[in-house]
Amino acid sequence: MRRFCALGRKVWNISTYDKNAAAALALKTGVDDLAVLLLQSRGIKTAEEVLEFVSSAEKELSSPFLLKDMEKAVNRIKEAVENGERILVYGDYDADGVTATALLTSYLEAVGADVSSRIPSRLNEGYGLSPAVAREICESGFDLVITVDNGIASFEEAQLFAENGIDFIVTDHHQAGDALPPAFAVINPHRADDSSPEENLAGVGVALKLAAALDDGDYDCVFSDLGDLAAIGTIADIVPLTGENRIIVAKGLELIGYSQRPGIIKLIENVGIKGEIGASDVAFGIAPRINAAGRIGSADTALKLLLTEDEDEAQQLVSLMSSFNTQRQNVEAGISKEIEEYFDENPSFRNDAVLVAAGKGWHPGVIGIAASRLVEKYGRPAFVISVGDDGTARGSGRSIDGFSLYEALSFCSDELIQFGGHTLAAGFSVSEEKIASFREKINFYAGTLPPFYPSLDIDIRLNPAALGTDILESIECLEPYGAENPSPMFGLFGAEIVSAKSIGGDKHMRLSFRKDKQSFSAVYFGQPLDSFPYKAGDRVDIAVKIEKNEFRGEIRPSVQIKDIRPEGEDDRKMFLSLSLYRKNLRGERLQEDERQLLCPDRSFLSQVYKFIRQEKKWCHSAEILCMRAALPYEKAGAVCVCLDALTEVGLLVNKEGAYSLSDFSGKADLRNSGILKALGYIF
Repeated sequence: MRRFCALGRKVWNISTYDKNAAAALALKTGVDDLAVLLLQSRGIKTAEEVLEFVSSAEKELSSPFLLKDMEKAVNRIKEAVENGERILVYGDYDADGVTATALLTSYLEAVGADVSSRIPSRLNEGYGLSPAVAREICESGFDLVITVDNGIASFEEAQLFAENGIDFIVTDHHQAGDALPPAFAVINPHRADDSSPEENLAGVGVALKLAAALDDGDYDCVFSDLGDLAAIGTIADIVPLTGENRIIVAKGLELIGYSQRPGIIKLIENVGIKGEIGASDVAFGIAPRINAAGRIGSADTALKLLLTEDEDEAQQLVSLMSSFNTQRQNVEAGISKEIEEYFDENPSFRNDAVLVAAGKGWHPGVIGIAASRLVEKYGRPAFVISVGDDGTARGSGRSIDGFSLYEALSFCSDELIQFGGHTLAAGFSVSEEKIASFREKINFYAGTLPPFYPSLDIDIRLNPAALGTDILESIECLEPYGAENPSPMFGLFGAEIVSAKSIGGDKHMRLSFRKDKQSFSAVYFGQPLDSFPYKAGDRVDIAVKIEKNEFRGEIRPSVQIKDIRPEGEDDRKMFLSLSLYRKNLRGERLQEDERQLLCPDRSFLSQVYKFIRQEKKWCHSAEILCMRAALPYEKAGAVCVCLDALTEVGLLVNKEGAYSLSDFSGKADLRNSGILKALGYIF
C-alpha cells in the first residue's frame, strides 16, 4: 500500500536582516542595496566583508609555491621534460578528474614532454590507483607518474612504483590522513603541514596550480590556455565557490565562450547554450555530458574530446557523449522505477528514516543519481545499492542537512567492506548478506539524532514590484553562483493563484499570481499540472529563483518556482508530525506528548472522513488536506493516521495513495483499527 504522506517539500529557513543597516552599508560601499541585503542575510555584514566578497572574483590567485612539495614536484617534472623521460598523468572518471587530466596533459604536451594520460574504468577498475593498475604501469616503461584528483590514499601503489624505479607525484584535493603515501612529492591543500590559503580547491584547481608553477608561477598564460578546463572541473565538483575557487570560475567562465578547443565548442553547441555562459550552463549542461561518459561509456571519450584539435573528431565524440547522457537518463529512470517497485514489495522500508534500496545489476555508475532522486522525492537520506553477481554490492548515498553520511557510515563500518565520502555524498561496498543489517544499523543511528528535515534557505522576502529587469543587474555582482554561494532564493508570501496551465508537453507549468494589486507569472519546472495540488484562489507562499532569460537580444527575468506552501504555514511542525507518523509505523516507541499529537480524537476523525466523502477522491498530501479541510498543519501526521484507520475498517479504499469511498454498507467498527488501538485511541 502506497501512503501519501511523502512530500517533495522542504522546511523553509527564512533569513533575518536589517534593511536600515543594509541601506547604510550600501551607501558606504557603493554596492547595490539588494546585493548588500542578500549578503547580510548570509552573514556578510561589514563594509570590509562586502567589498571583499564583490571584488574577490577579480583578485589574483595565491602563489602556487605556497602548496607543500610544489617546488620539489616542479623540479622533478622539469627534469623529466628536459631528459625526454616518459610521463603518465593518471586521473579520475568524473568531470573534475577528466578536466584535470586534460589540463595537465595539455600543458605538458605544450612544453614538449613525452606524456601519456590514463583514466581508470569506473566499472572495471574503480576510483584511483590499484595495485593491479600500478603493476601494469610499472611494466609499461614510464619514468614518472603524476596523479590528478586522486592518489592521497595510494600507499601500496607508491611503494610499488618506488621498488620499480618510478618516481610518483601525487596531486589531490581529497582529505589527507595523518600519514601520507611514500611518494616523491604529495601536493594536497588538505595536508596537515600545508600552509597555502585555499584548502577547498577541486582536483583541477590543484592541477592548474601545478601548471602555473611549472610556468614559473605565472597564471596569465596558463589561464588563457587552460582556464576553461579549470572552470568546468571546479563547477562540476561542487566545491565551495568562495575564495580562490570563485576566482578560477569567474576567470574561466569568461574564457569558455571563446575557447579554442574544438571539444568545448562542440559541447556548447550540443547543449544549446546561447549568449553569455554562466555557471549553471556548465553545471547542468556541460558537466553532465562529461560525467555521463564515465558513468555509462568510457571517460576516455570525454578526455579525447577535451584534447582533440580536430573539429570532425570533436563532433563525433560529442555525439557519442550525448548518446551516453541519454542512456544515463534512461538507465536512471529504469532504476528509479525498480526502486519504487522494491518499496512496494517491502512497504516498511519506505517508512525508514534513512531509505535503503538494493537491487541486482543496477548500473553502479548511476546509483548515486538514483539516490539523489530519492532524496528529492522523500526528503530523507537515501542509499542505493547495486548487488553484483559475486555477492559483493556497491552503494552510493546522498543526504540532507543534519545527517552526515560519513559519520553514519563510520558508525556502521563493521557491516561494510570499505567506505568513503563526505557529509552529503558517500559510497561504500558491502557483502550482499550484510545489506539487511546495514539498513537496520544505519536507521538505529538515525534514531539517536535530533530530527532532520530537508531545508530551503530563503534569502529575502520580495514584493512582486521588484520582479523587473533591474533585479538582474542588482544581484549580478554576486556571481558566479555555486556551492556555498547559491543563486539567491526569494520568498513571495501570501500570493493568490490566478491561473495555471501546462507547458513543455505536460511536464511543466506556468502560473499567474496576484499580490498587493500586482500581477506576475512564474514557471514551475518538473511539476505536471495534473498532480498540482493547488487551484485558482488559493493563497500561497512561493520560493523562487530569478534567472536571466535572453530572447532575440532582449533580456528579461525568468521567475522559477522552487517550492510552494500554504500561506503562513509553520512547516517545521508539519514535518515533525509526519516524522512521528512514520516513527509509529516503524513500531518505535512514542513519547506521551508525541502520541497525543499523533492520535486523533473522534471529532478529528469525523472531519477527515467527511472531507473525503465530499471530495469523492483524494490523492494529494496530508499538508494539502489540512489546508482544504481547515485542520492544523501540525496534525498532518494525525490525518495520515485517520486515513489508515478508515481504510482498515473498510470505509475508504487506498489505491496507490489515492483515497476514495468504499462500497461498504453497514456500520464500521473503529475497534478493528490496529493503528488506533496501538495509539491508545479512546473508543
